[in-house]
Amino acid sequence: MSTTTTAMNTVKARRLVVEMPEYHPPLAERTALRLDFNENTFGPSPRVMERLQKVTAEGLTKYPEREGVERIVAQHFGLAPAQVLLTNGVDEAIHLMCCAFLEADDEALICTCFCVSERTIEREIQDNNLRTIAEVTRACNAGGGCRSCYPLIEEMLASKS
Repeated sequence: MSTTTTAMNTVKARRLVVEMPEYHPPLAERTALRLDFNENTFGPSPRVMERLQKVTAEGLTKYPEREGVERIVAQHFGLAPAQVLLTNGVDEAIHLMCCAFLEADDEALICTCFCVSERTIEREIQDNNLRTIAEVTRACNAGGGCRSCYPLIEEMLASKS
């Protein structure tokens, strides 16, 4: 099990994450593109190839500056440059948003359809001895919408047992 130990407590990855099978991409004898590797069917455009030929070894050792491209994107969308932030993928964007706006005691919304927090679901499970997702839904609406929160609710119910 993957854990991180701090001076105060032990933080464990969610059960679903720990039980997730390790991904081993098929690398041998590749005869087709792997779209899960973000490969594309067309290759780079001629303009990209032209620009790549001008990149030096020294140029590859530096992180690109974002400001210039952010200005171009802002202009394209009719925004102020301060309204645009380019990130290295969605994970970095989510991380930056969490760092900027969440406090240590903030709660996670488990059911975003009905804005039901983890604490609310845990309290309902404990106080009312709930055993099924249907009971949780009747108690606080969690799981009554798109159902994407089902795995988290199931995990919370299982950890109570």
